[in-house]
Amino acid sequence: MVRAKLQPLGVSVISEDSPEISEGALASGVPVSRWARRRLLLCDLLWVPSALWILIMILTYSVDIPSIDQWDGELPFLMKSFEGVATFDDFIAPHLEHRVALNRVAGMIVAKFFGWRSTVEAVLMWMLACGCAVNLCVLSRRMDAVGTGRRAAQIALLGLLFFGLPQYAVWLNAMAIQWFNIEIIVIGGLVIAGSRLALSTRFALCMVLATLGTFSSSNGLLTWVLFPPALLLPGSWQNVRRHLPWLAGWMLLASVTVARYFWGFERPPEAPSIWTALGNPGLFVGFFLANVGSPFAMGTALNPVTQAMIAGTIVVLLYTMVAVHTFRSRQDTMFLRQALPWLLLGAYALITGLAMTLGRAGLGPGEAIASRYVNTHVLTAIALVFLVPGTLDRMLRRASEEDALGEGPHSRRLTPAIAHRLSASLVTAAVILHVCYSAAVWPFYENHRLTLHGAKAAVLFIKMFVEDGLLKPLWAGKTADQVMARVDFLDARGFLRPGLVRSPLIRDLAASAETNLGGTARYGTVEQSGGLGGNLVGLSGWAFFPERERAADSVLLTWELQPGEGRAFALADMGLIRDDLVQRFQDSAYRRAGWVKRFDASALPKGKLTIRAWAFDTETAKAYPLEGSFSLHHQ
Repeated sequence: MVRAKLQPLGVSVISEDSPEISEGALASGVPVSRWARRRLLLCDLLWVPSALWILIMILTYSVDIPSIDQWDGELPFLMKSFEGVATFDDFIAPHLEHRVALNRVAGMIVAKFFGWRSTVEAVLMWMLACGCAVNLCVLSRRMDAVGTGRRAAQIALLGLLFFGLPQYAVWLNAMAIQWFNIEIIVIGGLVIAGSRLALSTRFALCMVLATLGTFSSSNGLLTWVLFPPALLLPGSWQNVRRHLPWLAGWMLLASVTVARYFWGFERPPEAPSIWTALGNPGLFVGFFLANVGSPFAMGTALNPVTQAMIAGTIVVLLYTMVAVHTFRSRQDTMFLRQALPWLLLGAYALITGLAMTLGRAGLGPGEAIASRYVNTHVLTAIALVFLVPGTLDRMLRRASEEDALGEGPHSRRLTPAIAHRLSASLVTAAVILHVCYSAAVWPFYENHRLTLHGAKAAVLFIKMFVEDGLLKPLWAGKTADQVMARVDFLDARGFLRPGLVRSPLIRDLAASAETNLGGTARYGTVEQSGGLGGNLVGLSGWAFFPERERAADSVLLTWELQPGEGRAFALADMGLIRDDLVQRFQDSAYRRAGWVKRFDASALPKGKLTIRAWAFDTETAKAYPLEGSFSLHHQ
């Protein structure tokens, strides 16, 4: 409870030395000191450092090329919109298992005002994540007043989990804005549902949010089930009966919206059958638990899937125990009001995990801990950050009350010391596991950047030659011919920066007219080359941008019959680990500067050819020579 202090006039205030304050105190009309308000605000900002760190990671490692699902989820609608033929059905058209209307809204805004830069859309996604964090802080204020230290720890842990490095596949993929679209709807709806607005206003706003959520992601359908309890409970059955007209309207709109969602919906043919999971209970349970524990999956000596399953089991057990206690304590209206939003948030994540299990278990247990799923399941962990201490507080209060009434020695079962140790142990374990996971995935950011730079280079040269292996991360399952119209659209609209390379001549790509073809090892070297049997030739080496102090974006190979008349014909695989370079140059930036390429020489012109390699910059479409070459006698 809020600690008060009697003043001469009989007025209660929150004193400046009081460690406790909550939203209830702020809204109750009780005067609150300026320092107490500042302390609460400072606590609420402790997620900001984690958020700023993620923003730095986005700006550092994102690549200006449409990423993965944007090619199918946003680009077809953009093309029709710019042609003036887009319809409402195009706007809500399914993408995989989802309808992603809000993604398309974000894509249109970024396209109209920022030239559809993926980095801008990723920053927009980050802003939505910040909005989610603000709303989570609002929910946290509705809990019982707690000491400043505990609240500071809770908000800092919220930031660490929600803006965690393990979500690299989310932060560096602009299409992942889908997850934050639905999360800000779910969390915002819970905030509105428990606010002091008139019930009619809360119902109307939640109806709008639920409709938007339905067409933002498939798990947005859950909003029609999760919002009503938050709107009407806690309350008596008579309270529910008084609002039957609103419930009837809610059910009618839900029926119409859900029916429209499934009208014309077809499950992607490449998706695994749900019967794979349903027919194998062991696979189903293991995948689900690993999926729930994905925020804590890596960083120790344990197998990642096993570690995730252990963490998931603990999360599910804690959530279940808190939910059971809340149900048994449902007559405690104040506690129910405080716990219900967090329980519903956890239920959203857990039910989403069940849906993921049905749809993805056929891909194998490793799929359960994919980085893109971490974003959803940190919500259950965050809910427990507030639910577990709140539940322990209530149990202690109840035990103290019953002891005072002589109803039982409950205080011997749970003492403040035991509750404190339990909370501290859970928080410590969560922080250690999450930090270990963060350290383990740190190299993935650089690897992801190099992968997308390689894919972008392959897109830029797609009119010259096709590198299917490099293009696979952008449109797995499709051929270059199938997406050529989309590539042409991006190039014509200026959304591909720089534009497509239309000349194979290296003199049109070389960084300067003074470039010496022999060069020095400033940008790297061709270290090994030779025939691999038949017409197969292999080359390898390293490439680096010394001005930017990072590995080259890509490596371009050219052949020439006459000096200075090189023609581009292939791109190498970039990002091989080279610890020897780190030792040679005493610089860890060289660690992923290695490259390798195998190609079929029969596709090249006959004669005595010189094969050269160039460090290629995907931001300027300029090439820098690497030291060394390979002579190929092709008959």
